[in-house]
Amino acid sequence: MITPARICWDRNARPPPPAPPPWAAASGDRTTATRAAVTARTSLRSIGAWWGTRRVIWLRRSRRGSARRGVSAWEEAIGSDRSRPDSHFAKVVTKSVEVWQQSDGVFDITVQPLVKAWGFGSKRVTKYPGKKTVGKLLKCVGTNKLSLNGNYLAKTNPCITVDVNG
Repeated sequence: MITPARICWDRNARPPPPAPPPWAAASGDRTTATRAAVTARTSLRSIGAWWGTRRVIWLRRSRRGSARRGVSAWEEAIGSDRSRPDSHFAKVVTKSVEVWQQSDGVFDITVQPLVKAWGFGSKRVTKYPGKKTVGKLLKCVGTNKLSLNGNYLAKTNPCITVDVNG
C-alpha cells in the first residue's frame, strides 16, 4: 500500500481524487447526492417545458410597459420585504421551491451572489472569495428565506436575489 507521504513525492503517482462537493457531504453520501441531482435535473426539464410555452407571452407583456411585477421589479423593491409578483413569476417560484425541497437544497434560485463571487457570472473575477466573504454571501442565499403567501412574495433579507434561469 502506498502511503499519502509517498504519493506526494512520487512523480508518477496520480494526485488524490478531489474531495466531494460540499452538498454531497451534507446530504450523506455520493448516492444521495446523485439521486438529488437526477431529481433536480428531471424537475428542471419540467420547468423548462412549462416555461417555454409561457415565455413569449410574458416577454410581450413586459415589452408593452405594463406593471413591472417580474423578477427585476421584485428585486428593485429592496426597501420593502414584500412584493406582489405576477401570476407567472409566482408559478415559477412555487415550482422552484418544490424542486429545491426535492433536491435537498441542491437546486437553489437564490444562489446568484455566490455564482458571481466565484466568477461563474458574466464578469470574471481576479480573486476568489475567502471564508469571510462566503460567510457574508451565505446570508443572502437560501430558498428557505423566501415565502410565497397567497399573492405576496416575501424575503427575510433585502440582499436576497432570485435567478430563475436555472
